[in-house]
Amino acid sequence: MDIRSLVMGLGFALMWSSAFSSARIIVANAPPLGALSIRFLISGIIGVLIARWLGQTFQLTKAQWKATVIFGIFQNALYLGLNFFAMQTIEASLASIIASSMPLMVAFSGWIIFRDRLSSLGALGLFLGFFGVAVIMGVRIKIGADPFGIVLCLLGAAALTI
Repeated sequence: MDIRSLVMGLGFALMWSSAFSSARIIVANAPPLGALSIRFLISGIIGVLIARWLGQTFQLTKAQWKATVIFGIFQNALYLGLNFFAMQTIEASLASIIASSMPLMVAFSGWIIFRDRLSSLGALGLFLGFFGVAVIMGVRIKIGADPFGIVLCLLGAAALTI
């Protein structure tokens, strides 16, 4: 692994790990869509500069543009938008737990929609994963977490799954 890959990976991990707590602080003091718009502007500029620095261009095929637009809608607009709205009423830790269930949702969707085969161990792992999230969610709901905020986060995780 080269140093540039290492620095980029560590930078990504730092940004990802701070996203939920910083989003909770932001939405406590600013409108969610306004905050996201500014965030997307800044990150978009940084992303384009990094892409240019790496020698990438905007010359994409029609299929690549379609995938980029779909990804932007589901990952940026829906996933982040729904999470930012949800974090006006729920804690960042709860939102991150729900978002972290996305790999389980992907595995479940692959099994249901695409008929992916799961081994017995895989099925057990999927069940235990969902069971663990349900236990955590049950405790959070009992102590007063906003159900509407939870639903928004679940819809956001489903959008990211797509």
